Amino acid sequence: MVNKSDESKPAPSGSATIADMRLGERGYADPMALAPLRDGTCFLHGGFAVQPNPDPVARMLIERIVGGWVVHASAVKNSNWRISRGLPWPGTVESDLMPVAKIV
Repeated sequence: MVNKSDESKPAPSGSATIADMRLGERGYADPMALAPLRDGTCFLHGGFAVQPNPDPVARMLIERIVGGWVVHASAVKNSNWRISRGLPWPGTVESDLMPVAKIV
């Protein structure tokens, strides 16, 4: 029997963003929201939209956990990630950066 408090909740519907996600929520975002950096850290841009179901653009599953986000990157087909020295989003401020705790 599954305890309801242990189940992941879908992301809020509408125009929610990654930054709006609460603990236990999960949803789908554009893979371009992920920035893998050369120093081994990864961030999600909090301004990207998140939705409860995948579509051709929002096809990367993410989950909000204590300490950051889990990114299900291995399931993303045709990703265009490049490991870089800096952030790929011009004009990004620190408050836009959401820490990635785990990539699976």
